[in-house]
Amino acid sequence: KDTIINGKIVMRDGKITTINELEVIKKTKNLASKLWKRLYLRKDYLNLWV
Repeated sequence: KDTIINGKIVMRDGKITTINELEVIKKTKNLASKLWKRLYLRKDYLNLWV
């Protein structure tokens, strides 16, 4: 199925056409990795479950 918003096809056959999904996944994984490293260095997150 296709989704059209304001005359622009934003999804075709269940795939988003306006962004590169693989690039978003790659960037998200990279940012998540950096965040976990920062949290580990601070170790503040350990107190959340104590």
